[in-house]
Amino acid sequence: GAYPDVFYRLVLTEPHRVTISASLTPTTAAPYVSLMGECGVSTTEIACGSGATATITRNFLDTGTYYIAVDGNAESPLTLNVTLDAPVYPPANDTCAGAEDVPATGGIISGTLLSASDHYIPACAGAARYPDAFYRLVLTEPHKITVTAQLTPMTAATYVSLATACGVPATEIACVGGSTATITRNFLDTGAYYIAVDAST
Repeated sequence: GAYPDVFYRLVLTEPHRVTISASLTPTTAAPYVSLMGECGVSTTEIACGSGATATITRNFLDTGTYYIAVDGNAESPLTLNVTLDAPVYPPANDTCAGAEDVPATGGIISGTLLSASDHYIPACAGAARYPDAFYRLVLTEPHKITVTAQLTPMTAATYVSLATACGVPATEIACVGGSTATITRNFLDTGAYYIAVDAST
């Protein structure tokens, strides 16, 4: 909708966990709050919230300048609350540079997407931009492999992809989504492979 809006600038000189909430008076009006990297540029939007009290929480927001837009379906007074806390840092394998090595014998790996950002869009995820984590599998001889990824609890869609180069869509060999996402390859030759795990939460 073409709603009235106002803008605020947030300058972080160090990383923080950031919670932003906006409400309108009267509370029957609907507020919307948006966090973006460039003011008024929707393609730089990092997060958006709506509801009786529109809220955004980012566990990790790096140093830099950000912009907050507050929209409402009525021209009314607003309250904006911005809380800065100690950051929850992203996992080391949030990017390809930090891809975690899979043990040579395989096994179960516990990881996290908490505070992770989106760096790759698996083919099976469509255009959705979800947080992701990366793993590297090095085979010194051919194998049949099975890769399974799931969240705990299994409350959201999970996507797992297998590629020969990290973060390069053209090298993706397989991609599967589901509450439990599983890739099976009956033959995988020697070499290095990269696994990306994405999820909608």
